[in-house]
Amino acid sequence: MQGVILAGGLGTRLYPVTKTIPKSLVPVAGRPFIDLQLELLRRGGVDDVILLVGHMGDEIRSHLGDGSRLGVRVRYSDEGAQRLDTAGAVRQALELLDDVFFLTFGDSYLILPYQRIWDDYRRSGGEALMVVYRNDNQFDSSDVLVEGGRVLAYQKQPPLPGAIYINDGLHVIRRESIAVIGEGQRMSLQQFLQPIIMRGGLVAWETQQRFFEIGSFAGLKELEDKLFAESEQ
Repeated sequence: MQGVILAGGLGTRLYPVTKTIPKSLVPVAGRPFIDLQLELLRRGGVDDVILLVGHMGDEIRSHLGDGSRLGVRVRYSDEGAQRLDTAGAVRQALELLDDVFFLTFGDSYLILPYQRIWDDYRRSGGEALMVVYRNDNQFDSSDVLVEGGRVLAYQKQPPLPGAIYINDGLHVIRRESIAVIGEGQRMSLQQFLQPIIMRGGLVAWETQQRFFEIGSFAGLKELEDKLFAESEQ
């Protein structure tokens, strides 16, 4: 299984830490976050990884190399200063993408059954898949409407009336769907998913496992507390 990680952001919510290192290399429980993220993916069966880098991408590349140290194959797509946004950055990596791939964020730590999600997507007949979590506005504003196993709406702002689910941070995407984006076109993941949602093609895969992330200092502390607690067991 192939995983694509969006790791090109500025990480402004972690300033001043991310003024000198990229968010992917922020220490979490004493280790660079990207190491923990890749080990988690590898344990889930994802052994081929495309890192979409931009801001301080050379530092990430220098740290990881080809990924063999962590037991995965790592390749890179660098958007440089173009700022293509999330879906635009995926489109730039088109030549590296498998026909079907996981897509996740560079600050997400997702304890999920990756193989089962992959198999369920293959059986679903959907065009794409989004893992969703029943959030009820607990961890952030709920932004996903789900009915009959499909995503009916996905909207971060303004708040989505009636939404109880949140995008958990993992998607299954087809290369052919990404290929319709124009080369060099700036597009967010939310914009990219809208026509798929309108066609009824976005499968909702519900998880009971809450997500962890390092996009903020509060999220970073939560994940560190979890990992330290696990290490003491």
